[in-house]
Amino acid sequence: MIKQTLVASLVGVCGLVVVGSVVPLSGAQEPTSFARDIQPILQGSCWTCHGELQTSGLDLRTREGALK
Repeated sequence: MIKQTLVASLVGVCGLVVVGSVVPLSGAQEPTSFARDIQPILQGSCWTCHGELQTSGLDLRTREGALK
């Protein structure tokens, strides 16, 4: 009985070690980049009206233009 409990405990601890080493830490993510993360979304969805032609008067091609 004690041997089964010991084996079950060791398997549980080993499982936690494996899961802990595979799951990335929440702080390990790269910081958000405008060019990599935001610009592709704006380019695909917003630049038709808010790009070079500026049919609305708002230019979202740059960070400065988006913050106006």
